Amino acid sequence: MNRTICEQIKCMLSHSKLPKSFWGEAKRTAVDLINLSPSAPLDGDIPDRVWSGKYVSYKRLRVFGCRAFVHIPKDERSKLDDKTKPCTFLGYGHEEFGYRLWDPVNRKVIRSRDVVFLEEQTSDDTKQSERKESSQEVPDDLDPVPSRTTRDHGGDVQDEQNDITDDEPVDDQVPPIQIDDPVPPPEARVNNAGISGALVDADGLTASSGAVGGSGGAKINWGEIMTQTYDLTAEGVQTNYYGAKRVTEALLPLLQLSKSPRIVNVSSSMGKLKNIPNEWAKGILSDVENLTEERIDQVLNEFLKDFKKGSIEAKGWPQYSGSYILSKAAMNAYTRILAKKYPSFLINCVCPGYVKTDINYNTGILTVEEGAESPVRLALLPDDGPSGLYAVVTGANKGIGLEICRQLASQGITVVLTARDEKRGIEALEKLKNGVVSDYVIFHQLNVTDSASIFALAGFIELRFGKLDILVNNAGITGALVDADGVRASSGAAGGSGGAKINWGEIMTQTYDLTAEGLQTNYYGAKRVTEALLPLLQLSKSPRIVNVSSSMGKLKNIPNEWAKGILSDVENLTEERIDQVLNEFLKDFKEGSIEAKGWPQYFGAYILSKAAMNAYTRILAKKYPNFLINCVCPGYVKTDINHNTGILTVEEGAESPVRLALLPDDGPSGLFFVRKEVSSFEE
Repeated sequence: MNRTICEQIKCMLSHSKLPKSFWGEAKRTAVDLINLSPSAPLDGDIPDRVWSGKYVSYKRLRVFGCRAFVHIPKDERSKLDDKTKPCTFLGYGHEEFGYRLWDPVNRKVIRSRDVVFLEEQTSDDTKQSERKESSQEVPDDLDPVPSRTTRDHGGDVQDEQNDITDDEPVDDQVPPIQIDDPVPPPEARVNNAGISGALVDADGLTASSGAVGGSGGAKINWGEIMTQTYDLTAEGVQTNYYGAKRVTEALLPLLQLSKSPRIVNVSSSMGKLKNIPNEWAKGILSDVENLTEERIDQVLNEFLKDFKKGSIEAKGWPQYSGSYILSKAAMNAYTRILAKKYPSFLINCVCPGYVKTDINYNTGILTVEEGAESPVRLALLPDDGPSGLYAVVTGANKGIGLEICRQLASQGITVVLTARDEKRGIEALEKLKNGVVSDYVIFHQLNVTDSASIFALAGFIELRFGKLDILVNNAGITGALVDADGVRASSGAAGGSGGAKINWGEIMTQTYDLTAEGLQTNYYGAKRVTEALLPLLQLSKSPRIVNVSSSMGKLKNIPNEWAKGILSDVENLTEERIDQVLNEFLKDFKEGSIEAKGWPQYFGAYILSKAAMNAYTRILAKKYPNFLINCVCPGYVKTDINHNTGILTVEEGAESPVRLALLPDDGPSGLFFVRKEVSSFEE
C-alpha cells in the first residue's frame, strides 16, 4: 500500500481515537481525500472526476471519526425514544446513498443521509448516553441486527480479554493508536469463546464419563440435572454465535490486510444438523446456495420465541442443550457464508473432540493439548489448505486403503474414499465417524474395471472440487484363489521368507479368468483411473500419484528374460510394450505353457500386474515432470489379501504411501520404494 495513504490512515485513527479495527474504513476515506487533491498532469482537475466523469462536491467533506447524530424516522421510534442516535463518521458512500457511520449500540456500519455533524468532537470526547434495549424493527436503510437479550456484563465470558457480548464501544476497550505505532494485520482469528447456555449439575454429569455429546449420553437423565431458562438460553446464543460474529466483523478489515488470512471457528459435533429435529430449521441451515445471515437470525429467533412459549418439544427443537446445539449449528452455517464471501481467506469450523474442560466438568476423553491441535492446525494451514487439497484413494473400504484415507484426512486433506461395493464403502465411512477426520472423508463408488464408473468419479470430482491433488492407486486383488488355512499354516508365508514351506500347487487355484481379472484390476484399472483423473491433477499446484505396488513385482521374480528385458529398458519403455508383455503372458497361460515359457508358476497375475504398475510409474514420471509419481511396497501388512498373515499393522503399512502423497515439491519422482527406502526395480 502507498506509504502516503498509510500515514494518513494512522493520523486519522489517532485523531479520532478509533481502534485499529477501523483501519479499512479509514483507508477508504483516505483514498477519497487523496483523489480530491489537484494534480498538475490533469490540468488542475481532480483524479476522481476525470476517471469517473462525476462531479464531486467539496461541501460534504467531514472530519473522519467525528461525532454525528443520525435522525430516526418517526414511524421507527416510540414517543419516548430519542429522535437521533449518536454515531461516528467513517466516510462517504460511492454507489451507496448517504454517509457511512459506525453505530456503537448495534455495533454496525450503517448508511444515512439525514445526519447532523459535530466535527469538533470525536466519539471519545463525550461519554456515551445510556443505551436502551429496543424490540423495534431495524430501519430499512440500516444493516439488520439480531434481537439481543440484556445480561450482566460481569466479564465472565471473555476472549482476548474483551467481553464479546459487551455493548461498550470498541474505542472504550482498545487504547488509542499512536501515530508511530506499526499496524501489523492479524494473520489468524480463532473464535473459541463459548458457554453451555444452561446450568448442569456437575455430580450428575461426572457420574458417567463422556456423557455430554458422547456415546454414554443415554445414561444420564438430563431433565433431572440440567436447568434451562430463557435468559441462559439467550445468553448461550449471544455468546457462542453472535459474539463470535461480532468479533469477526470487527476484525475483518484487518484480516483483509493479511497475505494469508485464517479464521477458525471452534464448533462442536453437537452442532451437526442431525441433532436438530426441526425440519424447517434444518432445511434453512442446509441450503448452502440460499444461506444468509438473515436466515440464520430467522432460525435462532424462532427457536428463542418457541423456548419462551415453552413449546420447544412440540416444535421439534432439541429438548436439552438446545442453546449450545443451535448456536454451534449457526456458527457452522456462518462459516460457510464467510468462506463463500471471502474466497482469499481460509475459513473453517472444527470440533476439537470431547476434551476435558470446565464446560463439561472435565469428563472429556482428550487432553486440552490434544484438543487444541485441530484448531491450531487449521490456523496454520498452507495457502492451499483443506479448501484446496483433495485426494482420491482407490480400494479404500478396508485395510491399507482405509488407513491411508484416515491418515490423509488427519492432515486436513479432503479425501474421496472409493470402493467397488457401495454398501461396504458406506460402512467404511461409518468406521471413521468416531474420529475428527470423518468431516474430511466422503464416499464415492468406483469400480476400476468399469469405464462408466471411472468417468462418473471424474465428473463428480470436477463438479465438487474443480481439481485433484493426490491420487493413490491402492485397489488390488491376488488374481487367484488361495486356501486360507494353508497360508495361515506358516505365518508370513505368502511373499515372505517362509514361502518355501507351503506347497502352492496344493492350496492355490489359478484359472485364466482369475488371472485376466488380476491384470485388469491391478494394472489396467489403475491405469484407467489415472488417465481419467490426469486432467484434474494437472490443475493442481502440487500433483502427486502414488501407486501401491509390491516387492513381488520386482523383475527378479520374472524368469522370462524377454519380458524382463522389455520392462527394464527404461529409455524405450512404452505403454504399448507393457501391453505386449501382458498379452504374451495371458496367451501362454491360456495355452498352459507358462512354466515352459519362463513365466512365474504361482501368483503370475499378481507379479506381472505389479511389475507393469512399476513400469507405468516410470513412464508417467518421465511424461509429467511437474508431478511427483512413485510406486511403493508398503511391506508385508496384515490384510485380507494375505489372510492377515502379515507382520506389519495397517497403520504401519499406510505410512509409506501417505509419506509419498505428502512429499515436498522438491521430492523424488519415478522411483520404487520399499516402505521408506528407495529400492531397485530389478533386484
